[in-house]
Amino acid sequence: MFIIESKALVKEIAIDLEVIKVERYKGFITLNDSIVLSANLLRINPDKYVNRYERIGMINSKYHLSKSANSDTLVVLKDYETLIYKLFKKESHWLKRLLDIQ
Repeated sequence: MFIIESKALVKEIAIDLEVIKVERYKGFITLNDSIVLSANLLRINPDKYVNRYERIGMINSKYHLSKSANSDTLVVLKDYETLIYKLFKKESHWLKRLLDIQ
């Protein structure tokens, strides 16, 4: 399974990452073989004219991802567009548990 050596992206972690590789598996995505998060995180700044990238799992590779520590907001810069996503409230609990099972 592709998530064995990965780390769950949770609220406490700060990240500033150039995403080059995205792998998808059963509702999860792994970024650059190191960070795992739900592919179903919803975009909270939708464009009223374009319904692209509604969920974070819809974004293909080559984008920049950043998040401040103790924040549940992810900022993605893709093709000169700023996309904002929010972590699920229970994200850390079930993602850490999934990685422990692996």
